[in-house]
Amino acid sequence: MTSLARSIAVSISPLAATTLLTGTLVTLGAPLIVGAVLGIGYDITLWRAYRADPATEV
Repeated sequence: MTSLARSIAVSISPLAATTLLTGTLVTLGAPLIVGAVLGIGYDITLWRAYRADPATEV
């Protein structure tokens, strides 16, 4: 299941990178903004997934 998602991402990422790195989007810092949004989205997803799970101490 994960290999299918990974193969799709690998095939799409060069196209997305080329689109972001050409034209006027580079001057606006689009690649950095997209990377930051993806990172924040990942962090929020993890936080929401585990916020109700109490931490157990060893």
